Amino acid sequence: MPDPAPAPKPARRSSPQYIDTNILVRVLTGEPAAMTEAAVRLIGEHRPVCLASAVLLETAFVLQGPYHQGRPVVADALAAAIASPDFIADEPEVWRAALATFAVQPQLHLVDCYMAARAAAEGGVLHTFDQDLARFIGRRPDR
Repeated sequence: MPDPAPAPKPARRSSPQYIDTNILVRVLTGEPAAMTEAAVRLIGEHRPVCLASAVLLETAFVLQGPYHQGRPVVADALAAAIASPDFIADEPEVWRAALATFAVQPQLHLVDCYMAARAAAEGGVLHTFDQDLARFIGRRPDR
């Protein structure tokens, strides 16, 4: 009797596939191992998965807080995720600029770096009361 034909692979979903922060954190840290394996498997099954800006911001917060990672390490990890064919990031060019700034500007939060990069990319004006951010973007703080 001939071997049965292999089962057809399920059709690729046409709807976007998103991951949340805890899945990205597992992939970037490798901790805990069992959850990392599950996260890698999930991404492999649904790749490329979407990385929303909110997930990138929260991941940076988690990596800096509980994981005690410095800015350059966080920036490099998120930049690698954005560059990976496994992920589709919102506004990748904006994020590359934001992460480059975040790595070297300790007075700015990542959200500040993101907003400055986004405004610059769109030819827009960023208004802020934050003196450090205003100085970085070459403006006086709004009053």
